[in-house]
Amino acid sequence: MLEGWLFPEVARFKPTLQVVESILVLSLVGLYFRKLLHELRVTRLDQEPIFWVSVGIVINFLGSLQIHLFSNYLLTHYSNQLSLYAWAVHSLLNVVLYACYCTALWIRPRK
Repeated sequence: MLEGWLFPEVARFKPTLQVVESILVLSLVGLYFRKLLHELRVTRLDQEPIFWVSVGIVINFLGSLQIHLFSNYLLTHYSNQLSLYAWAVHSLLNVVLYACYCTALWIRPRK
């Protein structure tokens, strides 16, 4: 909202909320990994569905955070084609996230 008041005439992305969301989600996933490493009850991480969900979220949100942070810089200093490539990478990050979700759903939960 503040960005719109400061630069009303410039076509810009407003990534503030996406950056805040990425930081909060990455913090929660980081807390999960910290808890997982301190308890060490899991014998094989690749057999834990929540691990795959967390890995997908980390990959997706780390990449998205970079794209959201530098999207306006790409628009103003580089070509629009490079900006489109960045958003294509964002789409690939979503594919990776959904592949991790599918892997988590495929794994049988332990009893």
